[in-house]
Amino acid sequence: MSNKHTVLIADDEELFRRSLADVLEVNGYRTVMAADGDAAWQLLRLDGFSLALVDIHMPRKGGIEVLSELAALSHAPPVIMMTAHRLEGYARRLEAEKALALFTKPLDVADLLETMKLCCSKSRAQCE
Repeated sequence: MSNKHTVLIADDEELFRRSLADVLEVNGYRTVMAADGDAAWQLLRLDGFSLALVDIHMPRKGGIEVLSELAALSHAPPVIMMTAHRLEGYARRLEAEKALALFTKPLDVADLLETMKLCCSKSRAQCE
């Protein structure tokens, strides 16, 4: 499968980031990695990402802050948020900020891949 979609993986846990990149690459995605929210924001300001997978809790800039700042970009990719923490209190905020989905770690890889496939096959407006 070669879908040629480029996905940003933003997570401060290196082993998780690399493992997720390996899974996505085996499934035909190109990946770019960021170790914190500031690095993620700098990369996302550039055009060319089909989708971003962003951890909520990261140093220098949290994932929700990154998501909020993306609203100012005309070329912002759809964003799927991830967290290892309890979900309470996140759902409304992420919905308001237009996150497409929230996955808890450890990730259900099959569910994530299905969500990614749907989002990458549609425009952002159709995916929301």
